[in-house]
Amino acid sequence: MQKLQMLRQARNLLGIGTDIVYLPRFQRLLMKYTNDDDVYAIKSSSALDRINDKFMHPIERATFRSLANESLSKRAKYLAGVWATKEATLKALHCYIPSEHIPPAQVIYTKLLYKTNNTSTGSPQLQFDKNFSTTTPLYSQFFRDYINGKISTLLSISHDEQYLVSFVCLTSK
Repeated sequence: MQKLQMLRQARNLLGIGTDIVYLPRFQRLLMKYTNDDDVYAIKSSSALDRINDKFMHPIERATFRSLANESLSKRAKYLAGVWATKEATLKALHCYIPSEHIPPAQVIYTKLLYKTNNTSTGSPQLQFDKNFSTTTPLYSQFFRDYINGKISTLLSISHDEQYLVSFVCLTSK
């Protein structure tokens, strides 16, 4: 019933974005930081952390660390999904917000939002960090003017053996 009511509400499309990534690229990145003896052991967590710090929100980094005992393929899909989602979101934001008002990509990727999964359905979703104005006061006006309480996100991710695609849609609330 709630979904039906939500569909009946008039929403304006604000922006769309998509990104496709080559999964073997992310597998190679992970293999570079994996011990030969143990494919699950991280060789240089500080180097991998520095890479992840450039595009992952702290919640995503914690989720990635929780996948340490998972297969290389699963960890690569997670990294690729986060990357593609951030790229698609940035493209969608550029449809909606004037370029001069958008913070740098790294701020958006690491502070503004994070990819998670719906706990009941497992479907991917995007969450805006409610603490963005506090953690990034330089861009608090941007958050108030364009994000907070104003937009909703729709996220779809699909993958096969070699590619992963992410599609993000921004709608008004």
